[in-house]
Amino acid sequence: MDTISRRIAGLFLEQYGDVPIPAGREIFTRDEVKELEKTHFVVELSGKSLKDLVRENDKIAIWTASSFTAVDLDLPSRVGHVALPKELFLQGSGYRVYAEQEAMIEAHAAQTRKRPGLYNLREIVGQVADYAEAVRKVHEKYRKELFGINYGYNYTVALLGSGLVVVGNLCGDRGLYVGTWRRDLRRDDVLVSPLVVPA
Repeated sequence: MDTISRRIAGLFLEQYGDVPIPAGREIFTRDEVKELEKTHFVVELSGKSLKDLVRENDKIAIWTASSFTAVDLDLPSRVGHVALPKELFLQGSGYRVYAEQEAMIEAHAAQTRKRPGLYNLREIVGQVADYAEAVRKVHEKYRKELFGINYGYNYTVALLGSGLVVVGNLCGDRGLYVGTWRRDLRRDDVLVSPLVVPA
């Protein structure tokens, strides 16, 4: 191995440990998980649709607004790691239209990328199935109920294809609510919870 190759290999080992970073990866490195878990819940999603999640007999029920179509309910979650902030919502993101919430995510992501070993991640508004599956995975792994009493029964905006919905208000036997939303609407209890994903 020549000197330049050795230096490059050394930099990768220093930055990422012994895990290579492929393009279009779906999982975090061990070092990324270790750093993220200081402030985030880290779970692995499996590509389940809302229809799958609603049908499953699980400890956390999911109920949806009647206006959703069969196509909407078939849209899958991501496959791979996501991380949600332990605070869940970005501070000050309530009572803002979607464009303002997107800008807040960009600013927050810039700060996250300054943390040791996290420069190769991004933050997004996830698809509705991402949040729905993440709620169950966080409950299984960390015994925390996202969007429940400890989070004020509030909602996050989420994508449904290219449209918007709200996800939240995890309450008793009724479970997690998923309802319709618009980009120009604003409400105090509709905030934004960004998903950290591999870049």
